[in-house]
Amino acid sequence: MATNGFRIWVNLEWAGSVEPRELDFVYMHELLHCLLGHIDRREHRETRLWNVATDFATNALLSASGLKVPEGGLYDSRYHRLSAEVIYDLL
Repeated sequence: MATNGFRIWVNLEWAGSVEPRELDFVYMHELLHCLLGHIDRREHRETRLWNVATDFATNALLSASGLKVPEGGLYDSRYHRLSAEVIYDLL
């Protein structure tokens, strides 16, 4: 899946190959990128590192809500309650 901050794209082949719980997580992950304005908040920051920081922030929020981060998802409990901007600076 991917987002530009307004639309979410789904690879249907991939979506059909994962467990529904994992698909739900990734959909919510992409939706949070939109809701939290991650694309607009990047400003001057390096794109790849900003994406990593926003993934850590998003996955920490979803984990804190009781959802299990899929294997391979970017997650570190040290980033709970930190903004993507703070995580970016730490990275």
